[in-house]
Amino acid sequence: MDLTQIGIGALAGIFVAGAGYLKSYSNTGDKESFDGKKFASTIVLGGLVGLITTASGQEPSVIEGMLVYMGITGFVENLFKGIKRGLIG
Repeated sequence: MDLTQIGIGALAGIFVAGAGYLKSYSNTGDKESFDGKKFASTIVLGGLVGLITTASGQEPSVIEGMLVYMGITGFVENLFKGIKRGLIG
């Protein structure tokens, strides 16, 4: 198994997590405190996306992989958040 795609997925997770943290800043300058568990879970999710992609036999180039993995990671993360908020409130 090629670990490169898993690494690219984890890197994509870092970008998605960083963007999510930056998004938490409000217009008034208030910011959400850093949550290491959220950040780490997004990185792990990105790595899992890379693992699943590799296991399925797809191996995009580095740039394509970053873009695809970032999109999938963001989508899945937001989907889980929506389900969690819908079930828990």
